[in-house]
Amino acid sequence: MKKLVLLSVVLFIVTTVNSQTNFYQNLYDNYSTGMDMSTSIRFDQSQFYYTVSGRMEALLVMYENTRDVKYLQRFLWNANRVFNRRDDRRDNVSPSEDAAGNIFVNITTYNRIANPTWSTKRYNTACPRYDSFGGDEDWHNDNYLHCPEEVCIEIPHLIGNANIIYSFVKFYNIIAAGDSTLQNEVFNFYTQSEAEDSTFLEIANDLLTAAEETFNFFEPNWDDTLNAYRDHLETGSEIYVPLDYKGSRLPLNVQSSMGRVLIELHKAAMGTPDEIFYYNRIKQLASYVYVATNKITTNNSKRWTYWGYQDPKPNAYDNGEDPEVADPARLLNPLREDISHSSQTVVFPYECYENGFSEFSATDIQQFANTFKFDIYDDVLILNDGIYNSFTTLRKWNFKNDSNTFPSTVTKAPTTFLYTYWMKYAAFDPEIYQMLNDFNTSQFYPTLISPEMWSGNLKRPLTVAHLHQHQQLFAPIAANHNWGPASNWVAVTGGNFDDDPEDEFLHIRNFDNYFRIQEYTDNNTFANVASLTTYSGSSGGTHTWAGCAAGDFFGDMKDEIVAVCNNSDLTYNGFYIFSVTKPTINEIEYSGTWGPDSDWVGVAAGDLMNGGKDEFVLARNHLLQLRLYSYNSGVRALETIYSLNTPSALPAGTTIAGIAAGNVIDSSPGEELVVLVNSPVAADNGFYIFTIDNTTGAFTLETIINDTGWDANSDWTTITIGNFEGATKDQILAHRNLDSEYKLLTINETTSPFTLEHTQSEYFISAQANNNIFASGNFCIDDLDFNGTTDIGNINDELIVLRRTDAGMIMYAHTSIVNGSTSRAAASAESSLFENPNEISNEIKIYPNPTKGILTIDVTNDIATIHINNLLGETIKTQIQKNTVDLSSLAKGVYILTVELTNGKIITKKIIKN
Repeated sequence: MKKLVLLSVVLFIVTTVNSQTNFYQNLYDNYSTGMDMSTSIRFDQSQFYYTVSGRMEALLVMYENTRDVKYLQRFLWNANRVFNRRDDRRDNVSPSEDAAGNIFVNITTYNRIANPTWSTKRYNTACPRYDSFGGDEDWHNDNYLHCPEEVCIEIPHLIGNANIIYSFVKFYNIIAAGDSTLQNEVFNFYTQSEAEDSTFLEIANDLLTAAEETFNFFEPNWDDTLNAYRDHLETGSEIYVPLDYKGSRLPLNVQSSMGRVLIELHKAAMGTPDEIFYYNRIKQLASYVYVATNKITTNNSKRWTYWGYQDPKPNAYDNGEDPEVADPARLLNPLREDISHSSQTVVFPYECYENGFSEFSATDIQQFANTFKFDIYDDVLILNDGIYNSFTTLRKWNFKNDSNTFPSTVTKAPTTFLYTYWMKYAAFDPEIYQMLNDFNTSQFYPTLISPEMWSGNLKRPLTVAHLHQHQQLFAPIAANHNWGPASNWVAVTGGNFDDDPEDEFLHIRNFDNYFRIQEYTDNNTFANVASLTTYSGSSGGTHTWAGCAAGDFFGDMKDEIVAVCNNSDLTYNGFYIFSVTKPTINEIEYSGTWGPDSDWVGVAAGDLMNGGKDEFVLARNHLLQLRLYSYNSGVRALETIYSLNTPSALPAGTTIAGIAAGNVIDSSPGEELVVLVNSPVAADNGFYIFTIDNTTGAFTLETIINDTGWDANSDWTTITIGNFEGATKDQILAHRNLDSEYKLLTINETTSPFTLEHTQSEYFISAQANNNIFASGNFCIDDLDFNGTTDIGNINDELIVLRRTDAGMIMYAHTSIVNGSTSRAAASAESSLFENPNEISNEIKIYPNPTKGILTIDVTNDIATIHINNLLGETIKTQIQKNTVDLSSLAKGVYILTVELTNGKIITKKIIKN
């Protein structure tokens, strides 16, 4: 018998945050209340069954995601506390006596024995649920109001106990598979008088023993004939179990909860005599769940009911009836499997597949994924509250307007578990990740807002841990779904319209010709900066806006706006220039009288001529024409006109889908122009990339990259260029309706000629992505708001997306900055360059970064010396007692800025020269 070392309970606070966390890791550590079980627990112990067990599992998932041992330490704190609340161990709870003199005593359950289980009265027949909450002083309290003595007894339930011991055994398997360093890690009881330290391996063995004891207690519930678990088979007439469905087969979510335990126990028993036992039991239970869930629909999805076979008759066992007899009242109305119960049902099949048990094939797993995609997911921000089974009426939860179509007293959208385990299927079907992410942005509605700015569902730590685990290309960091579906978004652009270092974004809608500039705020929402609410400038008339861009056209260190418009009055058909003086947007110029066939489609702005300020390019489908303009001494000048039909005409029906400008080629001065083309001929469909001759302003053909050959039915809709990955050059992001993917591309300069490579995709369904428009910008200058640390060098851009389907507005951060093993390793290698990132974020601001020339340093103390070094450590530039640095003479690239303050402090940051 192993020595049981989990003896005491203690609370301590984690204050250290990994300096290279991603968005969901920061959310988990700081906002999801996921590190520790609550000190306020229902004294009936039912909170152990889901909330506390979910927290323990989440900590193990977070360790698997990050390999950060702090999550195992916090797991052990929780596991220690939970283990000591087991029915037969409550005398070991420290302190043994509270301030009122109440003693924590063992729980004697329905069989009058203190079992190796966690029991509750919460589900007892005729026993009202006690709604109050309390701390430790309530754990012993037998204070159910109006509860008859004969039913006010604790009962251990299989599902809650399975959820608890699942994490116990999983911890054992993590430690057993680890190296000696991990196994010899020490967990101690801190302030406890024993002052006893135990290694992870010692505790893992004890937890495995504890889990086996609990598992063995429920062995009488197994039915070899059914290959399933039953609910509390009685062993004698003196035992009374006040439950409605005792003796019945347990519902599918309960079967699956024990199935997961069996998988972990099988791993732990490898090479022992018990290995075969657990293997056979898994196969039997998996076959049972397979048959019960294998009704295949026309959507190639699976359907099932809550019980999985038939709704049993309540209290049949008490009346001498066979629990297998169906309840006649529910033959034509069986209980549906709702979202959260189905979530727990499907995790066992997924883990069977994951661990090589052949009862569930890849086809089965895809069919389960389809169950969520087609049965539960209804539309953007709308879920059916369960799995359709041809009998029951489903609730339709609308997260956009916080409503429930089901005629009941429950009128709002739910904020609790919802889909904790459905996210695991995102690893198999990547569309599920962003389908679920939509609902995690719904907390920004005023009706669903919480003090932490997250919905109840997202606060569930296991949900956050799974989001972290399955995060793909983009993580949503802010959203606003309050706009009406008729908004008709037509344009969005990022730019720096005021005096602070962060970018803002302008969006235009044709519903009412509304211009608005907004910015990202520290609480993950958007705030207004400036607006033009009723367009009545010199043009007058009705406008159909087609695109906009922002750039520093005047060289005044902030951006202006250019917008193109297909006006119904051709006198005003053309382009418009605006300046921004908070809180207004002001028209300063317009160019009308363009022809009726112009068909303006977009505009791009950037330092295309490498002159230190920006130019803009207008695109129109008339002659597939591109027009380059600049401002010199406040006078706008047309620099050149170019047609995509040069040197040979493109086929009829070819159109420009969008244009964007950015630094996509390192070896070329200035920025480049990328034109996205829809053509009925695949050989002409795709991307056209131009550089600008710095002397003449002519579009040069010498370095054009044509990345064509995309599907003729691509139906490209939008393009933007931004530094999403924190690299030395920008990436291209484009969307096409054909496959509803956001495609990230980068130019490979190691080939001759250069090539455009498709590096990553974000997967959506058409309802989320089709006809969307988006733009990029450095909207989160320090990124502290979504990844727990200052943005190293302030070099990565975020993505702002305007959805056409529901007018949703969502901001994303790229996961190369906030997630991924490659970026995490790179960030770790760079971390030695920096001091405490949270401290730096409050002490220094450096902008603009990237910079074309002048870099400004705002710091709370006086500057003594500034050094600029290259990545080899060589000093390139030094200056004294100035808060601006002129980098215009430096080549484009990455440099290290070191600021020495007069108080002796040294701050180091990465900067980029464009």
